[in-house]
Amino acid sequence: MSFLGKLFGGGKRDSDDGLYLHVRCNSCGEPIRIRVNPANDLSERYDEDGGDDSSGYELRKEILGNKCFKLIEATWEFDNSRRKVGSHIRGGTEITAEEYEREIAAPGSAAT
Repeated sequence: MSFLGKLFGGGKRDSDDGLYLHVRCNSCGEPIRIRVNPANDLSERYDEDGGDDSSGYELRKEILGNKCFKLIEATWEFDNSRRKVGSHIRGGTEITAEEYEREIAAPGSAAT
């Protein structure tokens, strides 16, 4: 790799520590993949009693696909080990990675 490629991050990383979440827009049907850095993008949640004890993590995202201009508002909840335990999505539907891959590979898919 060239010096400039290394300097500006043009190379592949050996491992991707990202967490990938997938949604489908309810308006146009576009499947969308979101990459999250679990070390930096998650916000710590605290118990409702106002104590200092963490009750896990939360991720809030406003998502805009490429096919339409309908905003998808999503909140994911994670436990203290940063494992996903719940979600609430308005304007979209959570899908699996397999569903996402199938939909983008389909001829005439909404993700073309």
